Amino acid sequence: MITLSNGKQIEFLMASGMMGFDGEGPTFFHRILYRNLKKFNLFDPDLFSIVTKTFTFLPIKGSKLVRPIKNGWWNKYGLDNSGIEGFYKIIEILSRKNNIIISLSCNGIKCIENLKNFLRVIKKNLLNIVAVEVNTSCSNIDFKKFGDPDFVQNLCFELKTYGFPLILKVGAGGSYFGNTKMTEGIVEAIDINSVPAPGEGAISGKAAQETNWKIMRALIENISTPVIAPSIWHYEDIEKVFKIGAKAISFGSCSMIHPLRSWGPILPTLWVRRYNKETEEKDKYLKSHARFKGR
Repeated sequence: MITLSNGKQIEFLMASGMMGFDGEGPTFFHRILYRNLKKFNLFDPDLFSIVTKTFTFLPIKGSKLVRPIKNGWWNKYGLDNSGIEGFYKIIEILSRKNNIIISLSCNGIKCIENLKNFLRVIKKNLLNIVAVEVNTSCSNIDFKKFGDPDFVQNLCFELKTYGFPLILKVGAGGSYFGNTKMTEGIVEAIDINSVPAPGEGAISGKAAQETNWKIMRALIENISTPVIAPSIWHYEDIEKVFKIGAKAISFGSCSMIHPLRSWGPILPTLWVRRYNKETEEKDKYLKSHARFKGR
């Protein structure tokens, strides 16, 4: 678990895009599905810190291409979003939630100034959010400044002045080690994105696990900032990444409705409930055993 500077804690996250821009679902179909799953207690979004789909100050027209692959997903979204104007339209919905992490990224030549303007809007309207994720790692956009650790450090330093805890999102396709090293003491957690696919696009899920867990281990061993584990695909992965040293977990592709694995967000809900129950039972046993030994 990671305790942030605002006192809020994160342990299990629903990754960027899984719940759309407003935390309700990425499409009309998903919204209806999730509401019904919640009615039957099969999906509990309150178990998670929910990361929004990434916003940029200026709108981006992405491709929205996505398809299932063996043990994961391939996508070429390209940070499709309607910018700050679209954000204004969902502020009221976001203001009713207390488990939201707003994901932001750059586009345009005035990257830092634009994101500062975005944070002014957030600070005025959404003081209840958990944190801000700074996404420096989308495999489907070419923003060369994210490859410059000095720029990323300056960006995060400027955004930190608005008082929100920052989570830095990095990926295999960028300068992940330099960016995380330069932002130690500025950001409060590190998240890891999908892996660039051969040719174009990005892959996620178990298909990205080998690469992403290699990055995760390197960061845990060399960076003091807490790391959020990516690429969870089975329940057993939770214990594995905690043993490696991750302090929180992000559920991404395993939350999607895969044709060969059509559980959708039911799986992470069941896993977190199971993990919490097993952890509680283990703690009770250890306390009981300690009292017995003390007699």
